[in-house]
Amino acid sequence: MRTSVTLQVLLFAAGGAALAQPSGTFTAAATGWTGGSGSTATLLEDGRVLVVAGPNAGLYDPKTGTFSATAGSRTYSSTFQSATLLPDGRVLFAGGLLDLTYPTSQSDIFDPSTGAFTLPEHYGSMVFAKTCPSAVLLNNGKVLIAGGSQFLEPFGEASAEVYDPVSQTFTVAGPYASFPSPILDPMHSGDGWCPTALMRRDGKVAILWMGDGVGAASEVFDPATNTFAALQTPLFQGLPQVSDVPLASGLALFAGADSSVSPPSTYAGLYDPNSGLVSLTGPLIELTTDTSGVLLPDGTVLIAGNGGEIFDPARGAFTEIGNVFWGGGTAAVLLDGTVLLGDVGGYSIYHPNKLIPAPTLFALSGSGNAQGAIWNSSTGQVASAQNPVGAGDVLSMYTTSLIEGGVVPPQVSVGGLLANVLFFGDAPGYPGYFQVNFQLPSGVTAGSAAPVRLIYFGRSSNATTIAVH
Repeated sequence: MRTSVTLQVLLFAAGGAALAQPSGTFTAAATGWTGGSGSTATLLEDGRVLVVAGPNAGLYDPKTGTFSATAGSRTYSSTFQSATLLPDGRVLFAGGLLDLTYPTSQSDIFDPSTGAFTLPEHYGSMVFAKTCPSAVLLNNGKVLIAGGSQFLEPFGEASAEVYDPVSQTFTVAGPYASFPSPILDPMHSGDGWCPTALMRRDGKVAILWMGDGVGAASEVFDPATNTFAALQTPLFQGLPQVSDVPLASGLALFAGADSSVSPPSTYAGLYDPNSGLVSLTGPLIELTTDTSGVLLPDGTVLIAGNGGEIFDPARGAFTEIGNVFWGGGTAAVLLDGTVLLGDVGGYSIYHPNKLIPAPTLFALSGSGNAQGAIWNSSTGQVASAQNPVGAGDVLSMYTTSLIEGGVVPPQVSVGGLLANVLFFGDAPGYPGYFQVNFQLPSGVTAGSAAPVRLIYFGRSSNATTIAVH
C-alpha cells in the first residue's frame, strides 16, 4: 500500500557536512593505527569505523580524523574473517586465519556500547573452521556464513552455516549444490574460497565460486528450506577475483588482474544472482592485484589499488581518478559520503564529486527528533503512544539518499530486530524522497520508544522511535 503524509509536519533530523577537500580526490587519513593485512572495516551506527586485523581492533572517528584502540581486546586473533553488522548495532566476526597459520572456527561479537568483544552466549564457535568466508545478513535477521578455505575437512562435507543472534548459535546449512574444486593450501584465502555472496530480491542468497585454482560455479541458498540449489555455470573459469561489489541494480561487479598470462591483463564482470551467469564489462584500467572496491552513494563504484578508478554501471566502463595514498585492503563509506580505505601501509580518505549523506528518517516537529513520522498504513495514524502498533502491522515512512532506480531494498531494524520490507520507491508527490513500507516484526519489546533505523548498503540512518503495544 502506498500512502503519504505531508512532509511539512516532519523535522529533518540530520545536519549536512561541509566539503573540506577538492572533490574526486584522495587525502591521507590520520595515522595512529596501521591495522594489518586481511582486515575488515565496518561502519557502526554512530558513524565510527571498526577496523579489525589479527588481535588488533581500532576505531576510526571521522569527527576527529583519528584512530583509537577499542576498550577491550578481541577474544581471538585472526585475519580474513567475516564481519557482519547485526540489526541491533553489534558486529559479528566469524572464522578467519588464526595467527596467520590455520583456519579457525572461532567467533566473537563487538558491542559499540561497551567497546568490548565477547563470545556468543552459547557455543562461541562455528561448526567448521573457515578462512575468508562470506557472510550475508538474511531477511529473517540471521547470518549466512559460506565459503572459506577449510582444508582440514573431508571433501564434500557441508560447511555453510547460519548464525542466529537470538539463540546465539551456529547451525549447519547445506550441503552445497555445486561445490568447486578444493584448495588445500590455507594461505590461498584470497582466491576462490572467498565467494561472492549476494542477497536477491526474493530473500535468497546467490553464491558465485570463481577464483584462482578453482572452477567456476554458482548456486542459491534458500533460508526457508535451509538448502542450496545449483544455478547456471558461469562461462569464465579460474580468474583471480580481487574485488566484488554489490550494485544497486542487484548485480555484483567483480574486477581484478590476471598475471598468469603474458602480457598480464585486467578484467571486470557482472554477476547476475538470478541466472548465475557472468558477463564481461569494463575492463579495469589499472594492472593491480591488491584492490578494494565499494559502492558509492550515487550508484557508481570506487576501485582503489595502485591507483583509483570509478566504474559507472550505466556506461559499463571505468574512469581513472588519480593517485591513492593507500589503497587495497578494505573500504567503508562514511556517513557523510566520503570513503575510508586502506590496510597495512595506512589509510586514505576519498572525497567523491558529490557528497551524499546516509539516509535520514524523519521525526514529528516538536518531538525533539524522537517520535518518528512513521504511520500505520491501515489507519493512517502515526505510531505514537496514543496509537501504538503491534506485530504484523504494516508501517510506512519517508527517507532520503536511496539510489534512484535501485532494486536492492534497504533493511529496517525495529528494536534490534529486522523487519520485512514490503515496498520501497519514490515518495508520491515528493521528488528526491523515498517511501519504505515494512511489517513490524514479532518480538519487539512493548513500549513508547522502540528505536527504528534504516540500513542501506552498510550505512545506518539516524534513529527515531515508535510506540509498540
